[in-house]
This record gives sequence, structure tokens and C-alpha cells, in this order.
Amino acid sequence: MTQEFQNMLYLFGCGATGQEPMAQHCVNIKKIRDISISQNIWPIVYSALRKKLLSGEVKIPDQIYNQLEMSFQANIGKVLQKNEFNKNIIRMMEKSGVKCCLFKGITLANLYHIPETRVSSDVDILIDPEKEDAAAEILKKIGYDVKKRPEYDHHMSAVHPIGGEMEVHISMLRKNWEDIIFSNKINYSEEYVSLEEGINTLGVNDALINTVTHFIKHFVRSGAGVRHVMDMLLYMKKYETQIDWESFNNLMQELRYDKLIDAAKSLGVKYWGFDFKNFSCVDDGVLEGLIDDIEKGGVFGGKDDVRTQTYAQFTQRRKNLSTSEYRKYSLSNMDKTLLQKIFPEKEYMRIAYGVKNNNIFSLIAAHIRRIVSIVGNILSGKKDFSQYAFGESKETTQQVKERIELFKKLDMVE
Repeated sequence: MTQEFQNMLYLFGCGATGQEPMAQHCVNIKKIRDISISQNIWPIVYSALRKKLLSGEVKIPDQIYNQLEMSFQANIGKVLQKNEFNKNIIRMMEKSGVKCCLFKGITLANLYHIPETRVSSDVDILIDPEKEDAAAEILKKIGYDVKKRPEYDHHMSAVHPIGGEMEVHISMLRKNWEDIIFSNKINYSEEYVSLEEGINTLGVNDALINTVTHFIKHFVRSGAGVRHVMDMLLYMKKYETQIDWESFNNLMQELRYDKLIDAAKSLGVKYWGFDFKNFSCVDDGVLEGLIDDIEKGGVFGGKDDVRTQTYAQFTQRRKNLSTSEYRKYSLSNMDKTLLQKIFPEKEYMRIAYGVKNNNIFSLIAAHIRRIVSIVGNILSGKKDFSQYAFGESKETTQQVKERIELFKKLDMVE
């Protein structure tokens, strides 16, 4: 772990909990900012740093300070507007007969010292599956660009110029994630609770499960960021006396994620001053391995070959499958069919290849370029078919070995 990342961790903790930071951690601000942006937490880090800038204990050029402050204030205003807009949309959907449950995002932001500094890329709501078409029609009438939900996915996406992206879920997880990562043992059983007038959210224990499984899902598939860890720890402290810890701990042990949760708590204790009862602090090697993985991966770990190959090996080990058994399992349980992997949906092609909306010729040309590139990589030996189809590789790289070794140290796989 670099010194800048350690300083960023410290300032992030101060910003999230409202503690006064010490000036010796406020050095090399440009590097700290770059790291914070990769973790999508710069507004939280800056909320701690600005205390020292305002007091004069830490000095930067006035021009840079003014730019940072203006950006911070503008971001706060934008988040406030976005949040209020989305709450009104949820109330409107409720009045139209679409029962909504708001989760993650805004609900977790309320745990932070300055809620508006926790910036979410989207707003998540859960609806009954039979209300999906009705919800899409309501959003379209309001001015959202609604994307059809892919068959393999568990939510549809809708985008609005003011409200940003809204993910409308018909379930909390994709079915293959439920099977591979959580062994089909995640259940939501509590009644919704009222967050405020017209806004529902998950019950205390269901919200804990959702927050923790969100962290675990990202960690094993591609990587989790420090915000995922902070969300989880702040929630645990806020509702510490209301959580059914026995049921939660039993579930984590059964799923073999109890040591990962202990590692996250260990991070909170060592770097953010948290105090947790009845948990086992992991050794420094395991903790540093987790932090190193977070530092390298950024907020969502990235989508590089290392992360893809690691998840393929994780799947094979968790299911105790041979290579041939794993490939057969993948073909029937992967997020996308083999055909969908070869010919990705238009939205992916638009982003990755610059395909213009509704331009069929541009889309066909992009698919041809992509297939030629895939065939070229296979023929040249750079990649093989199994890597494209199953996330495998001819060789297990050192980075993949390190990530699998971390999973072993956390007792997640054999």
C-alpha cells in the first residue's frame, strides 16, 4: 500500500464520520485526489481536507483552492437536485400503482457525515416483476430514455437529464450470481419500512444483507472499492443494536464469507477508528492483501482479464467442477449466452465502438471489426476461444494467482 493511498484512506474515514483530520496526512493532495477519483469518493475526502484548507493549516495555491471549492459546492447542489427529483419520481410511481423500494444509494448516503458527498452513479429501486412494463411506461412519459432489460439481467436502466440513471430491479441479484456466489441462500423476508413520506426502503436486517452481498458480489466478480467497505461498516454501527447478528453471522459462515467480513471490519478498526464487538481481527498479511486488491482495482475493480480469469477460477472452485464440467455449467448459467458474447447488445457496441444510435450500417461495421479482432487474437495466439467464452486463459498469470491466493487466505475457496 502506497503512502498516498494510506493518507487517502485516513481522510476518507474523517470525511465519512466527520472527524477532524491531522495535517500530516494532507500531503501530495493531487495524488490523493487522483486515487480518490478512482474510488469515486473525492467529495468525501475533500470534505475532510477542506477543514484544513479553510483553517490555513494546509496551504495550496488560491486558484486551485477556488476551483476545488467551486466544484465541491456545485456537486452538492447537483446531488440535492438529483435526489429530490428521484424521490418525486418514486412517489409518482407509487401513486400510479407501482410499489417501489428504494435501496443502496440515497439510503446509505444518509449514514455519512455529509450525505450529499456520497455520490452514486445511479438510483436503485425494487418493484414487483409484474409491474415492470407499467414502470417503463411511466418513466417514458416523464422523459426517461428507458432501455429494455436484457433477458439475463435483473434490472432495466432508465436515464433522465436531471435524475440521472435509475436501475429498476425485479430482483436483487442475477440468478447465476445467486447460485455461484451465494449458493441460493439469500432471502429477503422483512416488510418495507418508511424512509419518509411516500418512500419505502428495506427492513434493518434485509438492508444489511443487501449492503453486504453488494460488497461481496463486486469483490469476487471484479473487485470492491473502499466505499463498499465504508457503506457496510457505517450501516453495521448505525443499526448495531437492531441487527440479528446470530442469523447474519451464521449465514456468512455457511457461505464462507465470515473471514472477508472480519477483514473489512479489521480495515475499519485500523484505519477509521471503528469499534466492533465479537469479531476476529485478521492478521496484517490478509488485511494488506485486501487493501492492495482495493487499491489496484478502483471502485469496481475494473474489467481486465485478471479479474475475469479470477472469477472463472472462483466459480470452478466454489462449484468443485472439473474444467469440462465448468464449461458445461458456464454455457447454461453464464450472464449471457455464447451468441450474446459474440454479438454484444447495441448499448455495449455504442460505448465500446462508437456506434451511433439507430445506425444499422455503423453497428454491422463495428461487429465485423470486433469479430476480425477476435479471430486475429486467436490465430496469433494472443488469446484463445476459451478466454472469450468462459473467461479462461492458456496461462494463469501472476496477478490471477495472487488474487486466488487472497481468496484462499480469506477461506472463500480451497
